[in-house]
Amino acid sequence: MDKLEYCKEILEKVSFDKELLRKEYEKALISLTDEKADLLDQWYKEKFENSYRESSDDNRTDKN
Repeated sequence: MDKLEYCKEILEKVSFDKELLRKEYEKALISLTDEKADLLDQWYKEKFENSYRESSDDNRTDKN
């Protein structure tokens, strides 16, 4: 398993905690080469940004 795949695995395992996920993501970016960091950034945005956006939308309640 290469470093990029290892970082992805770690991020998936800590994704239950948004703050921990953010910290591990930042550490992963630092540990990777620029090329692999770009790939991780793209993967992260596809995998997690939409899911957190959707879950925050689900938690809002309309008071109409």
